[in-house]
Amino acid sequence: MGFFSNLFKKSSFFSSEFTDKSLMPLPDVIHAHSNWKDRFAKFKDGTLGYNLDPEVLAAADDTELGRWILQMDEAEKNSDRRKLIDQLHQANVDMHKAASTIAALILADSRIDIGKDNVQYMYSARQAMTLLKELEKSI
Repeated sequence: MGFFSNLFKKSSFFSSEFTDKSLMPLPDVIHAHSNWKDRFAKFKDGTLGYNLDPEVLAAADDTELGRWILQMDEAEKNSDRRKLIDQLHQANVDMHKAASTIAALILADSRIDIGKDNVQYMYSARQAMTLLKELEKSI
């Protein structure tokens, strides 16, 4: 098992609502990740129509991107791509941690306090997209 697979082997990946456990193609992962970010942006703007649970947002490995990263950690043999995947994992975890904190602050009516976490969220989200594009180029 790879490093991340060992670290997160208790991930609810195998008990999630997703029944297809095959490796999602990278363009589909990028699209799913963009959709996730769009939904979170609507939540931050107050236009989503429902609240997001901070605990669920913190679960970086329970998204299409998170599951893809865990699967790629098992499958990837190229050391350069593995480094990109490791960096992507950290950016995704950081993004979800910041998103969770932002959601908790919004739900506590403390929008004024989200500045620092929003900067971290935006930085990590951009970093994740950059790394995804790098990985896409290397296919």
